[in-house]
Amino acid sequence: MADFVLNLSYETWEPVFVGNGVNRIFNSFLSTFHMIFYSSFPLIQVDNVGNNNSWITLGIIISCNHKRELCMASRNSKISSIIKYYKVYYRILSKATTMAKHLEYDKKKLKSHNKIKTIIQTELGRNIKNVEYRH
Repeated sequence: MADFVLNLSYETWEPVFVGNGVNRIFNSFLSTFHMIFYSSFPLIQVDNVGNNNSWITLGIIISCNHKRELCMASRNSKISSIIKYYKVYYRILSKATTMAKHLEYDKKKLKSHNKIKTIIQTELGRNIKNVEYRH
C-alpha cells in the first residue's frame, strides 16, 4: 500500500491568493501548511524506556525537585539563611544518594555469583543478570 504524502510543491495555494482580508489569507495559509506538515511529520508515540537506577526512590526524586527549587531561590535571593539552608540540604541529599547507591550495589554484590563482574558492570552502569558461570 502506497503512503499518501502531501507535498508543498503539489499544493495549488488558490485559497491563499484569492482570499480577501489579511486574517483569512493567513488562516488559509496556516491551515494548508499545518495539513502538509502533520502529514509529512506524524506524531510517533515513544515508550519511555525509563531509568535503570533502581536506587532512585520516590523520596530521592522529590528531594531532588525540592533541591532544584531551593537552588533557584538561593540564586535569586541575597538572604544568607536561604543560601545556607540550600547548602545544608544539598550536602544531606548528596550523602543520601551516595548511601542509596552503596546499599543497592551491596545488595547486587550479595546476590551475585561473580562479584568482580558485578562490581565492574555496576560501576559502568550496565544492568546485568545474575548468571552462574562454571569454570
